[in-house]
Amino acid sequence: MFSSKNDIIVDPFLGTGTTMAAAMVSARNCLGFEINHGFQDQLVSIDGSILTTANNRINQRIRNHIGHVDRRLKENYQFKYVNQHYDFPVMTRQEVDLFFNPLERVERKDESTLQVAYTNAPNKDFKAG
Repeated sequence: MFSSKNDIIVDPFLGTGTTMAAAMVSARNCLGFEINHGFQDQLVSIDGSILTTANNRINQRIRNHIGHVDRRLKENYQFKYVNQHYDFPVMTRQEVDLFFNPLERVERKDESTLQVAYTNAPNKDFKAG
């Protein structure tokens, strides 16, 4: 129900790997089990598309937040906090340090292991100034 960056997400029914992909996007580790070999091709192909898909999803989440901020500002809402990584207003103190790590690369280590490298710099398109 809740996890933090670098936590391990265990998926006992890996299937097509959607939980694994979500873990990659949110900088979590994933340990998945699948006994149906019919999913193998889909799981093998995930490393070819996850980089673009994940970074697009991260960028969309940030754009959605900026749209929310714009709507609230038009309603004269006064934000109390500013995110330190992106320099845009946020609603709560918990969001001040919120950072979405863009994926740098995904490497297949062996038949059953993918390793993701993340960047620690925010996408400059969302950085104020």
